[in-house]
Amino acid sequence: MVFGINSFLNKKDILIFIIGLFSLIKIRVLGTFSISELLIFSLYFFSVNPFIWLKNKGMINLFLATLLWLAGVFLSDRYNGSNLIDSLKGFFNVFFLLLLIPFVYWALYDKPHRMLYFWIGNAISSLISFYIQKSVNLDEIGFEVWRVYAWYYPFIVLSGILYYKGKTILSCIVIEGFAIWSLFNLSRNIFLTVTVSVCLILFIHNITKYDLATKISTYKHQSIKLLFVLAIALLGISTTYEYLASNKILGERAYTKYYMQKHSKLGMASGRGDFIQSLYLVSQKPIMGYGSYAKDNNQLLEDYYKSNGMIYNSSKLHDKMLPGHSYLMGSWVYSGILGFIFWIYIIFQIVKYSREGLLYDTQLVGINTLLTFATLWNIFFSPFADRLNFLFYIIMVILTIKTKEKYA
Repeated sequence: MVFGINSFLNKKDILIFIIGLFSLIKIRVLGTFSISELLIFSLYFFSVNPFIWLKNKGMINLFLATLLWLAGVFLSDRYNGSNLIDSLKGFFNVFFLLLLIPFVYWALYDKPHRMLYFWIGNAISSLISFYIQKSVNLDEIGFEVWRVYAWYYPFIVLSGILYYKGKTILSCIVIEGFAIWSLFNLSRNIFLTVTVSVCLILFIHNITKYDLATKISTYKHQSIKLLFVLAIALLGISTTYEYLASNKILGERAYTKYYMQKHSKLGMASGRGDFIQSLYLVSQKPIMGYGSYAKDNNQLLEDYYKSNGMIYNSSKLHDKMLPGHSYLMGSWVYSGILGFIFWIYIIFQIVKYSREGLLYDTQLVGINTLLTFATLWNIFFSPFADRLNFLFYIIMVILTIKTKEKYA
């Protein structure tokens, strides 16, 4: 049995695995594309109905929200007079996201568990992409940091499969062991998101013996207890990191990073400096934004540094691209309020799913919890990339919500 679903893989399962396998192998042609994206676009001419998603209300809403973001890109670029190359890159980044929606829905609508084949292929793709494409251009520190991210999804998948097979404790040990290793390799965010995920997984595991209705009711009624558990976990994570970093147990580089952030004006929040800078930028121009991949030609970042009493190097800041190190804030900075609305819609769907949808498929609790916290971190603190990863997660969320509503 393959994951307890079929005794053999059908053609669609194999195709989705192949899509995952080439999902992170990138080429650059007026922007960055994966080989899988190009393959998907060709499939619309042969085997995939590009209008199949029209039967699902949740997918229609996702499509319309993406169109809204695309409109934001166009309006912001026209308003700000963005140059042609940046405008095309910004437009096609969202336009291709739009084009990928029908395929990912087609891949999952009849068997949501098929997502596992994509993620297995994606895990392999992550390692191929790093060791063959990315690592050759990195210095020693960059290699250590990006190596952690290269192994992140492989460990999420491994942990998710172990959970799927009923090995909950082993699943948690494997992924938490990776999180601890990542902490010693300058990746605090993975340690944070994974540890919180593990706490939630174990919490849910304690109520999986009930039937679905009782399980959901118990989960809801224990929400205060869950919040308390997660608050304690966050306190423990923070205390552990500060102790290890301040005592140089994590190494000299981690100590230096911790010391500089601890004693900066923004405190530890300075570790997410791009997010804070984005907040300042949108406060100055909240509706239209600055245009796709906007440059700091008006010394906006210089004003930000001065207002916070920080030292700046004007030669480095001039012509520097405005910060987009956040799905949420980057889209607001580049695309204006319409880009921000798209990601608020996405966050709303994730919150709705997390309230009870996580429990709806017991076998997928492990991988879906890990993917949920990884996605939320990316939405707030990472530059938008890997369109297929995002869509395979969020369309799974929308399908689960739809199924839950159908049988509620």
